[in-house]
Amino acid sequence: MKKILIATTNSHKYDEIVKIFGDEFDLMSLKEFPGIIDEPHEPFETFIENAAHKAMYYAKLANVPVISEDAGFCVEALGNFPGVYSKRFIDESGSLENAFSILEQRLQNFKNKSAFFNCSAVFYDPMNDCLLKSEGLVTGVVR
Repeated sequence: MKKILIATTNSHKYDEIVKIFGDEFDLMSLKEFPGIIDEPHEPFETFIENAAHKAMYYAKLANVPVISEDAGFCVEALGNFPGVYSKRFIDESGSLENAFSILEQRLQNFKNKSAFFNCSAVFYDPMNDCLLKSEGLVTGVVR
């Protein structure tokens, strides 16, 4: 069975991915690689570039195929803020609820309250130098 590393430190996200794939693959978590202790920086301005960067980083260290993702919330009137900084914004806000309250306050003087959630996923197989990318958007408004 093909081994694939799921490159996330979020146990809930790992569990969701395992449910999607079922028992078709031998999915491994980062916990199975105790020598990998550092998370890569996410230096890019797009979710897909950060996801690809993470996949290639972990594949180089683990020498197995990797699935990684990057996701976040973007508000059009705020220049797509918080975007790739969504997790940091939520952490600095204290909670998801506080983060949305802050966004609502910042949007008070804007008519355009359009927003979208971006989830970018990447598969990278270092043995074949195969990089597959997928990006999904869910659109809506901040109320």
